[in-house]
Amino acid sequence: MNFVSQVLRCPIYSLLLRGTLLLLMFCQANICHWIFQYLVLAFFILNRNVEEKHFWITDRYN
Repeated sequence: MNFVSQVLRCPIYSLLLRGTLLLLMFCQANICHWIFQYLVLAFFILNRNVEEKHFWITDRYN
């Protein structure tokens, strides 16, 4: 929480954060929103695949 408060105190980071939030709100019905959703979905799928491979390797060697 201390890091977050420091980031919010810094005007540049605060403006960037607010700008990205406003951009996401603006792009709700736009194509940016779909691109963002697909990126998040792809990240979760890749993350899950990495975890499954990791468990498969540990199960094999144990």
